[in-house]
Amino acid sequence: MDQFQETLEYCQLHDLGLEWDVFTWRNHNHIAAEYIRERLDRAVANAEWMVKFPGYRVINGDPRNSDHRPVIISTERPAGRRSGAGRNGFKFEASWLGEVKCGVVVEESWNRAMNGQ
Repeated sequence: MDQFQETLEYCQLHDLGLEWDVFTWRNHNHIAAEYIRERLDRAVANAEWMVKFPGYRVINGDPRNSDHRPVIISTERPAGRRSGAGRNGFKFEASWLGEVKCGVVVEESWNRAMNGQ
């Protein structure tokens, strides 16, 4: 666990926190004394990401028949602020990952955004 914490510090990644219920795992034991809740999952990001997405929110999703709750990150801006992505926002298509130059395009776009271009 110490190595993981050191890696987060080395990469300058910070815990984004959670709204509402902070527990991401439950053992669902019906005996109160043996019922366990833990926060096993976290969302992390660097300072540049947090500046890029100032309206981010982190919540727990519905466990859907599981003892684990998914961590959901919303990057949408608060109401009243417009983004450059249009009225409905950007939508990522998983099929783009199959494109030969997908990684290059994403990296170039990321670098331009981080350099304020």
